[in-house]
Amino acid sequence: MAKVIIQMDNDESFIQWGPNWFLPRDKDGKLPPNPNAQSEFDERVKHLKEFQNKYSNIHPNFTDSLKVDDEEGCFMIDLTAKEILLPEQSESFEAKLLSNDVGNKRGVGFGVSCFDDGFYSELFNLFNDDGDVDGEFRGIISGNFEGYYEFSAILKNDGFHWEMGKENY
Repeated sequence: MAKVIIQMDNDESFIQWGPNWFLPRDKDGKLPPNPNAQSEFDERVKHLKEFQNKYSNIHPNFTDSLKVDDEEGCFMIDLTAKEILLPEQSESFEAKLLSNDVGNKRGVGFGVSCFDDGFYSELFNLFNDDGDVDGEFRGIISGNFEGYYEFSAILKNDGFHWEMGKENY
């Protein structure tokens, strides 16, 4: 297997969900608080805990990877500034999570088994906000092959959809 290095973007490489804590601006230009936001957040965190319990056995680091930020009022999977070395870290949660490749568009193989399709569908539903997920995983894939690839992995209902752009050294 080729050596593969996945370097996640240093600025933003995450998916998250949080309610709209404010309603649209009123006629005075003020942002009134959303009276339903806290209950929406609490309900979604309840679903998150159920999801974590259901899949707790898929990987030892799984439940640690889904973080709730009560202060910001959101939960997320944050891979910002992480580096994944393959094959050395092929059993890491991050490698297994990102090994999913709907439509086989990534081109670069990871040599890692991904989680089952049901996992990605439920993960999408957990982060789903009107048909989309806020955020994406971005970075660079390089290795013992020519050039490198900038990528974006977007979570959809059927798994991760990869967009790749080849760059030469």
